[in-house]
This record gives sequence, C-alpha cells and structure tokens, in this order.
Amino acid sequence: MEWDLRNTDSVFSELSELSRDYVESVDQGANVRGGTDQFEEILAQFEDLKVAHESVEAARKALISRVVELTDDRAALTLEVATLQETVERLEGRLKERDEEIKRVRKELESVQSEDPDASLSTSMRHFSRSEMARVVMEKNQYKQRLFELQEAVRHSQTLRATKGEKFTEEKQSSVWRKFNRL
Repeated sequence: MEWDLRNTDSVFSELSELSRDYVESVDQGANVRGGTDQFEEILAQFEDLKVAHESVEAARKALISRVVELTDDRAALTLEVATLQETVERLEGRLKERDEEIKRVRKELESVQSEDPDASLSTSMRHFSRSEMARVVMEKNQYKQRLFELQEAVRHSQTLRATKGEKFTEEKQSSVWRKFNRL
C-alpha cells in the first residue's frame, strides 16, 4: 500500500485497511485478535449497562408517578381530615348544648315532682283502667264522626255555591237578552 493514499485522519481507518497479519508482523507484541476480544467484551458490558440504565430509568419514572399519586392522596386525605375535624367540633358543640338542655329539663322535672306528689310516678308506671281507655276510645270515635259530618257539610256547601253560581250566570245572560228584546 502506498502511504500517500491512506487516510491519516483516524487510526481506526488505517488499521481497518491493513490485514491482521501485516499489523502483527510490524509489531510482534500487537495482538489484534485479543484487542477485538476486549473490544467485544467492553461492547457487551456497554450493552448490559445500557439495559440496566433503561430499567433504572423506567423504575425512576414509576417511582416518580407513585410519589405524585401518593402526594395527591395525602392532600385529599388531609382535606378530609380537616372536614371531619370540623364536623367533630360542630357535633361536640351540639352535644354540649343537649347536655345543658337535659340538665335544665331534669331540674324542671325535679321542681315539678316536688310540687305534685302524683307526678313523681313516671308515666310508664301509670296504668289506665278499662273504663278510662273506653272513654278515650269513645271520645276519639266521636271526634272522628264529627270530622266526617263537617267534611260532608263542606261538600254540601260547595255544591250549593256551584249551583248558585250557575243560576246567577244564567240570570245575567237572560237579563241581557231581555233588554234587547224590549227594544
């Protein structure tokens, strides 16, 4: 080969043009086959690192999305906790109001019981006799009968009004025609 025609820009291009036997004959210590084995080993390691890098990158993206998801969940739960705390405070206030009302009613009950000895018996301990129960049922039936009578009277008065209204409109119409007939 001529030295003038060779590409002197890169060593790789020079060595790739030469045969292995020629390179080994020039430099007895150069082992081109061993260099290619090392190059292939480095290339294999590079490919392994590339695959590992891609898997680490995918894991990183998955972790980032999980962190975002957990952050959103935490914000929602924080808002829910705040709402529940407000509800608890409001219900505790209502509970205190009810407790105060119960205390007030108990005091009133005690004062009423001390004034009336019969009132000291609780309503659950009072028993009605059959005659009292019969009287109450009879009163209820009388009120019910009176209700039906009143409903019937209302219906009757409505029908009377309706018929009276019809007669009145007929009289108006006939009076108008009478005036025209007199002319």
